[in-house]
Amino acid sequence: YKQAQDEQELREALARGIPPICLVETENIGYWQGSAGHAVVVVDMNSSAVVVNDPAYADERQTIPLDTFLLAWVERDYLYALLTIEPAH
Repeated sequence: YKQAQDEQELREALARGIPPICLVETENIGYWQGSAGHAVVVVDMNSSAVVVNDPAYADERQTIPLDTFLLAWVERDYLYALLTIEPAH
């Protein structure tokens, strides 16, 4: 995991076609019951919302208001990961 300064790093990763994996605090996310550190994959974001693939809700993508997502993410120190595939040599 890497620590971001703000959501701009997520936007830049998405622009490069790399969906970031973010660690969030679930108690701040409306569709969750309970509190835990949890990883979600950010697949889209705009000025008002973040769309995630949440492995606990695999049937459909979840849309989270941007301010709610940022609150949940800051609770886990803006941690995120980017997975890239290196070309075979």
